[in-house]
Amino acid sequence: VKKAKGRRKNKCCPSCFWFRQVSILSRRAFRDEFCDPKKFLGNCLTKLTLGVLVGLCWLNQGRPTKNSSIFPLSGVLFMIVNNSVVSNLIGTVLEFPLQRALLIREYRN
Repeated sequence: VKKAKGRRKNKCCPSCFWFRQVSILSRRAFRDEFCDPKKFLGNCLTKLTLGVLVGLCWLNQGRPTKNSSIFPLSGVLFMIVNNSVVSNLIGTVLEFPLQRALLIREYRN
């Protein structure tokens, strides 16, 4: 049985193939994000606006510096981390299936 020209057998482990897919899709997503200035600017403005709103909610909560003023600041840290993680996670979850379908179609051609 002859192998098809240009195709070689994948001798790596399955996790290597998965890592390769993720790296290709990530590169494509970054390129897509930075090549469209309107989309990039819109995302930056959205994150900046959300950051300012969250910051205004807890403005001057850490003053004076005493133990009773620390508790509200833990809420600020939770909101910042939560917003960052959810924003990135939703962007990834929505983008990767579309990009993967495109990648599979290109790979078959």
